Amino acid sequence: MELTFKRAQKNEVETLVAIRIAAMKESLESIGRFDPERARSRFVKTFKPADTIKISNNDEIIAFYMLTSKNDHLWLNHIYIKPGFQGHGIGSRILAAIFTKSQEQGLPVKLCALKGSRANAFYKNHGFVETHSDEWDHYYIRS
Repeated sequence: MELTFKRAQKNEVETLVAIRIAAMKESLESIGRFDPERARSRFVKTFKPADTIKISNNDEIIAFYMLTSKNDHLWLNHIYIKPGFQGHGIGSRILAAIFTKSQEQGLPVKLCALKGSRANAFYKNHGFVETHSDEWDHYYIRS
């Protein structure tokens, strides 16, 4: 698989929304909270092309992540991979790029993941440590 990482463009928002909805569907259905319109509106409200990196394979956008610089950490707001491309090491490659940036800036990475999502095990397997939880999410840090 030949992956390219490039900054997302504002006009790609609907493509990214579709990836987000497809990637989240299983986890949200399992807790009875799947609502494509809510997922779309929440993403569109917070979409920042300057913080978003799209991952393409043969010119097809198959994944993306949004990483925002805060005062004392990097906030990983999203990693979404099209379901047919999950389990092929793309998420690990994304995290490797994020960890490089984290080391360069000397900042930890923080994120949250939906309770019950397979993403929780993925993040723990990549060195994230849970700091706390709320009603819907687990919160993590990786120094």
